[in-house]
Amino acid sequence: MKRWRFRIYSGGILIALLVVCGLYVYETYRPSNHFHPFHLPVLAVPSYSDEPAVLPPAGVAAELSDRLTERLEPADEPGEAVAANQPEQPAAKDRQEEVTDPGKPNQAEESTGFNVLVLGLDSREKEASRSDALMVAHVDPDQKSVHVLSIPRDTRVYLPGVGLTKVNHAYFLGAVKGGSEKATGAAIQAVSNLLRIPVHYYVKTDLKGFVELIDAIGGIEVELSKEVQINASRKVLPAGAVQMDGETALGFARERYSLADGDFGRQAGQVDVLKAAVKKMLSRERIAKLPELIGKLRKEAVETNMTDGDLLSLAWLFKDTDPKNIRRSSVPGRSVTEEDPLVGSKLWYWEPDRAALDSIVSSYMR
Repeated sequence: MKRWRFRIYSGGILIALLVVCGLYVYETYRPSNHFHPFHLPVLAVPSYSDEPAVLPPAGVAAELSDRLTERLEPADEPGEAVAANQPEQPAAKDRQEEVTDPGKPNQAEESTGFNVLVLGLDSREKEASRSDALMVAHVDPDQKSVHVLSIPRDTRVYLPGVGLTKVNHAYFLGAVKGGSEKATGAAIQAVSNLLRIPVHYYVKTDLKGFVELIDAIGGIEVELSKEVQINASRKVLPAGAVQMDGETALGFARERYSLADGDFGRQAGQVDVLKAAVKKMLSRERIAKLPELIGKLRKEAVETNMTDGDLLSLAWLFKDTDPKNIRRSSVPGRSVTEEDPLVGSKLWYWEPDRAALDSIVSSYMR
């Protein structure tokens, strides 16, 4: 009898410990607890400098000018040029997916979630680079909602010590000053200043890392409303559900010339790729391997300040998030051509509509 009592007593203690451990893990990684405002890191808050505009050394300006020429970025780029007789692009608010079903915007003064900057670089490995894709995701764990704001890479912003230039130049100039870490910090600060919100996390990858990420999860499936031709590879993607490997997804995410909506169509495609990748990572056959996958991607394809615990909690959140609660918008504004202080010539810019942008941020990013 004593032996049975001991076994029952020991089993009871073991069960109690397992319950306590389970509750601890649940409470620790439950998104609304894990991402509590008191626990969030803050990488940048809006700041404004009175520092006078001072051009970078001639060599830096020359290198950037050469890269702009190589990438066909000046005002003579097809589909993005603004000639004297070319009409202005309509305000981006007409291009936002959420306008047909905006839901109830969050009008709280204080943030109820956190902001993640997604940076896609236009290089492979150690090439000098700029931020080719910029998106800020506002994640609200309590509401189980995500709002993704796409920032056109040609958005005109003020960079301290430089003046008004393109937002994607912030990364390049930061790299010149202090390598990858400074470049990331400069891009984060530029976005924080533009949107007037804090940035808590960042996720960064380059072209090679993007391809490896998509291939590591076994490719993705993206639903296309119409046929898309990828000019870089001459590949044509048919309308409907399209299976994409890493290289195909990269070509699709960078394509804009064949899209009627140009760069705004590309931004929508980038969000579609992001959503498809998250869906694939959280699929039934892959969810059990998520910790292993996170370690592999962190080592080979993605740089982020998120911990493994952050990523697992974020996966938990996305797993329970209704796709209808993931919405997208773009920075509203208009096309302009202005002199760029870095390259000494006129470039095409997307000039933000400050009032409209503030309204989007106030409604969906806080």
